[in-house]
Amino acid sequence: MKRLLLPITGLVAGLLISFAVTPAYLSKATLVYQNADSVTVPIRHRSIVDFYLQCQAEVLSRDSLSALIQSPDLALYADDLRRLPIEDVIQNMRPHLEVRIVDRPGFPRETSTVFEIAFSYPDPLKAQAATQKLITQFVDVGQARNRAAAETPSTRVDQLEARLAAIEKKLNIPVPAGRLPDVLPITLQVLEPASLPDKPVQPNRWIFSGAGLATGLLGLVSMVVLKK
Repeated sequence: MKRLLLPITGLVAGLLISFAVTPAYLSKATLVYQNADSVTVPIRHRSIVDFYLQCQAEVLSRDSLSALIQSPDLALYADDLRRLPIEDVIQNMRPHLEVRIVDRPGFPRETSTVFEIAFSYPDPLKAQAATQKLITQFVDVGQARNRAAAETPSTRVDQLEARLAAIEKKLNIPVPAGRLPDVLPITLQVLEPASLPDKPVQPNRWIFSGAGLATGLLGLVSMVVLKK
């Protein structure tokens, strides 16, 4: 009977250790980038993917994450910032932040780029608030890129306009004034807003308990073998 105390003790110890581990609450949001119309053109899909990747790089840049961490209404990783440089805090944050392309029924990849933001943090309210700020940043960055694209016509558009002007002059056919469109504006739609997690994703108490039980059983087996 005493031998059974080892696995039981291991099980209880693993469970108690799990309560000492800092919990992590995961907030998620799902968004989609699309062209302003619904025409299916592969080159437009390529443009949307590139657009998303450029926005992602800007939102997840060092300066952007630094501003997010130190925003007064969030004050993320306050204890870490007291003892570590901001660069180290950002590196510690990155494993808990994921932005990735996902598949979503009704949004074919030919015309849409659906992506998910996931951020885990010990405080569920701050996890949600930080995820919402990331959504806002994607909106702002996307709008800025759309404005820049509209204000900076491409070489292809310039060449087409030059050809039209030559045709107008040669054939004396009036061409309507105004620039040709370069790329259609890319819009951002929030499919699922930042969630408020009600249960931690870490620690997994089953894993800790199982590890403790396994350790206890291993100790029991060792005792039996040594006695033989």
